[in-house]
Amino acid sequence: MTENKSTVMEEKISAALDLKIFNDLFFDILKRLEADTLYNLRVVSKQWYNLIFDSQFAYYNLSYAVPGVMLQTPDQVSYKLGFIEMKGGEIMVRDLNMGFPRPVRASCNGLVLVEDFPELGDLFVGNLVTKKAMKVPVRLGSLGQDRVIGFTYIPQTREYKIVRQVINISTGVVYKILTLGYNEWREIKGPWPWLAPRSSADKPISINSFIHSLDHEHSLFSIDTADETPHTTALPGKRGFIFCDNFYLWC
Repeated sequence: MTENKSTVMEEKISAALDLKIFNDLFFDILKRLEADTLYNLRVVSKQWYNLIFDSQFAYYNLSYAVPGVMLQTPDQVSYKLGFIEMKGGEIMVRDLNMGFPRPVRASCNGLVLVEDFPELGDLFVGNLVTKKAMKVPVRLGSLGQDRVIGFTYIPQTREYKIVRQVINISTGVVYKILTLGYNEWREIKGPWPWLAPRSSADKPISINSFIHSLDHEHSLFSIDTADETPHTTALPGKRGFIFCDNFYLWC
């Protein structure tokens, strides 16, 4: 009787190990596929559905994502989206067959951030693959004095963060940071006095977890969204209350 129980237990352990090897193998295969392919495979089984929408799986899949540039082209009623892929030394333009009535303000790892949609003052984040969207808890203030300047991803914590710049002529400028999925906006004090950018070339840019902009003192003002700290770096040349005539930010 004891020997039979032992045999049954060994068979169960063997089956469990085989299942684990099978699951690990499929995990390793699926994590290498492109996001739109994975989305189509979600209907294969409940197990695959749960795996594909698991946050840890999404993290590993992200490292295999094809780098590229998102395009948006205005037409009479909306902004059409496209994607420039850079794969194997070749450049391919792919039509995403979707658009928004408002321009995309920022994008990060296949997520897009759109202002003033569905209503004026609203913000929402959409996933281009799953077509799912979520409204961000905020109502933007006066035009030009409350604007989104960055959308970043923090690999260490697997968090997405949105950064707004809020300007008050009397008290100065603050930067408000929101971690996607939460409701609390945290504040960072910005440089002051603040002067409006001269052109689109002076707009802030996002690189990895950092957001960079040129300030009025001929310096580079940066926000590290990982630890939510401001940094100022002096640029070569004269300092003082002047515009940065010889510097532009490009990404």
